[in-house]
Order: sequence, then C-alpha cells, then structure tokens
Amino acid sequence: AAIAAATIYLAFLFWIAAKRDRGAAQGIRDDWLGRNQGLVYGLSLAVYCTSWTFFGGVGTAATTGWDFLPIYLGPILVFTVGFGLVRRILRQAKSHHSTSIADFLSARYGKSAGVAALVTLIATIGSLPYMALQLQSVGNSLLQLDPALATTIALDELVLLTAAIMALFAIMFGSKRVDHVGENAGLVLTIAIEAVVKLVALIAVAALALMALTGLPETDSEQAQTVFAVSQFDARFAVLTLIAACAALCLPRQFHMTFVEAHSESADRSMRWIFPAYLVLISIVIIPIVLAGIAVL
Repeated sequence: AAIAAATIYLAFLFWIAAKRDRGAAQGIRDDWLGRNQGLVYGLSLAVYCTSWTFFGGVGTAATTGWDFLPIYLGPILVFTVGFGLVRRILRQAKSHHSTSIADFLSARYGKSAGVAALVTLIATIGSLPYMALQLQSVGNSLLQLDPALATTIALDELVLLTAAIMALFAIMFGSKRVDHVGENAGLVLTIAIEAVVKLVALIAVAALALMALTGLPETDSEQAQTVFAVSQFDARFAVLTLIAACAALCLPRQFHMTFVEAHSESADRSMRWIFPAYLVLISIVIIPIVLAGIAVL
C-alpha cells in the first residue's frame, strides 16, 4: 500500500510538472497561476525543507531541545532582516545570467573557471552526505508504513529506486535551459505543491500530538517540557543560526530556486514573507510533536 500510494503521488507530480511545462512552452496562460505567481514562487522556496525536516528537526529537538530552531531561524532572519542582501544577490545573479551558485561566484571573480570548479567540488562533497540522509529517510519511511516491504526489498535497493525516480524527475523538469523567464515552470509549481503537502502532513501529526498530550497525566507533560531550556540559547545556538543563514543562500538547490528561478531581478513581497512564514509554521508544529513523543514513547 505504501509503494502504491507513493507511486500515485509521484505520478501526480510528474503529470502536474509536464502539464505546466507544456502550457508554458505553448504560451497558454493560466489565470489562477498568473494571479498567484508570487504565492507559487514563495512556496517553492520551501525546497529548503526536505524529508529531513521531520526526522532532523524533531529528532534534534527531542535530544538537544532548542538546537533545532537555528535551522529555521537563520533563513527567517536572512529573508526578513537581511533581505537587502538577498535583493542584491538576485540582481547580480540575473545580470550575469547565473544558472548555479558556481556560475554566480565564477562571474563575480572574472568568470574564473578555477573558481567555478572549486565551488562545484565543494558543493558536491558537501551535498552527498546530506543527500544520503534524505534518501535513507525516505526509504525508512516507506518501510515503516509497509513493514512487509522488508521481506521483498532491501533498504539499499529501495533507496536506489527512490534516487533513480528523483533523478528522472530532475532530468525531465529541472535540467531544461532556455533564455526566458520561467523556463522551469513545471518544477517550480511541483515544489510549491509539495511544500503545501509537507506542511499539511506536519500539521496533522502536530494535531495528533496535541490530542495525545491532553490525555496525559500532568507529571508526564511537565517531564516532556524539560527538554526545552532557556540555557540552550548560548553561543552554540548563535553559531548554528549563522550556519543556517548561510545555507539559505548557499545550498545549491536553494540558490537555484531563489535566484535562478526568480521571474525578474526585482525581489517581490512573496519572496520576503511567504518563505519565512512557512518556516515559522514548521518551527511551531515541531514542538508539540516532540513533547508528545517524549511523554508517550
């Protein structure tokens, strides 16, 4: 059942992306998308929140309390207080026609091939372990939803299959390059839809967690709340926030969605507020999930 549901969901995403790309290529206008282009683009920036948002966010909060918050606080500060920097990078990226962070930094240093190669190498080395965690979390989720899968397919094989499907999607909808705005309209729309699905799913889990908490004895509830302590707001917290702020600009996928897929060099309100608001909601719903998990489990 888990594999069937995942297959249907992936097929739906492929269909949405293909339909949107086909419409954009033929110049077909969608009035709703036209009116809500900023909303779709703002939600697409939530590509920052991957499958590790639940596992990493909830897991970190359960073990080290407020250490989970910098993951989201950093980008929130960048896109609100530090939005002038985002606006300037967007303007420069569009003026240089940058298609990646390596391309952008290369252009800033006289279109140096050496700089581009170095940035690509660093991004690749830094991304591989992170991508491995994402894929492992997807595989583990499917096995948890359908334990019978473990008797027919190994975790490594399931992860390989997942990676192959994701690679196929990236090739079909993320690698096309043409010299006009909105060249990957299908990709942007699909990621925006996924962002909504992820948020709704986490809110549903948080609602279940709140229901579990209301039925617990007061002593269990108080014990669960000790995981979040004021003393955790220290120098480590500040450093983690700074690193997350850098990630909001330097992660290859984040740079692509924020600057390459932007419709113009002028940053609009949707970029400044929708993405931070999304992260605020994600941060809030993690807390009841953690409290209920510690108290019940």
